[in-house]
Amino acid sequence: MIAAFRQHLENVKPVVSAGKVIAGGATLAEPLKEGEKPKMTGSVMIALADSEAEVREILQKDIYVESGVWNWDAVTITPIKIVVRKTQPDLGF
Repeated sequence: MIAAFRQHLENVKPVVSAGKVIAGGATLAEPLKEGEKPKMTGSVMIALADSEAEVREILQKDIYVESGVWNWDAVTITPIKIVVRKTQPDLGF
């Protein structure tokens, strides 16, 4: 899983740089507590795309799909309209 995580972060860099993915991370059962591992329940990714097909193409190339970390059959893609967004500092991607 750790190797897949590193590859996942490396592979997402181009789509982040291209502005196609603007945020992503784990969903949690409860807020993080200092000194404890996060209790992950899934993942979320916010993508800017012209179509659902474009988002699916991005996701299908991800190591998490290829390695089975993400259950492709359980993936949901939901259009949203972002009305508030704070610019995030460069995170090194």
